[in-house]
Amino acid sequence: MITVLIDKNPILRKGLNILLTEHFDNELILESDSISTFHQQYTNVLPNLIILGLGDPLPSNNLETLRLARKWYGLGLTVVYAKIPDARMLKQFFKFGIHGCLTRNTRIPEFLKCVSQVLSGNRFIGSDLEELILSTIFLEAKNSP
Repeated sequence: MITVLIDKNPILRKGLNILLTEHFDNELILESDSISTFHQQYTNVLPNLIILGLGDPLPSNNLETLRLARKWYGLGLTVVYAKIPDARMLKQFFKFGIHGCLTRNTRIPEFLKCVSQVLSGNRFIGSDLEELILSTIFLEAKNSP
């Protein structure tokens, strides 16, 4: 299995690399600071799992990263972790075909559960994002006539 870690923070990438190596059977884990840089460096690599750290303050830049990942790597398994997005942005992430979504505050056991679920063919939403979705639904229901 080839796993790709994309995040601007090299220390975070290294930590995730160690976690994945300890808990999953990865043939190869590759790291890069952006999806574009990865695509340039590893032109012939088709990853089985992409773990994307999205941290751009502009939501449109995060969506562009997802668009490029989808363009270059199809609808392969993708896990996104980001600052807490609003429900609308979360919906956009899933429209782009991601399989798992977490926040940067996610604890290690939940991260490992997410990866395991995604590798098993399931979708996964972090517990803090579930709360965001439910509160948005309740707020919309309360404000509708």
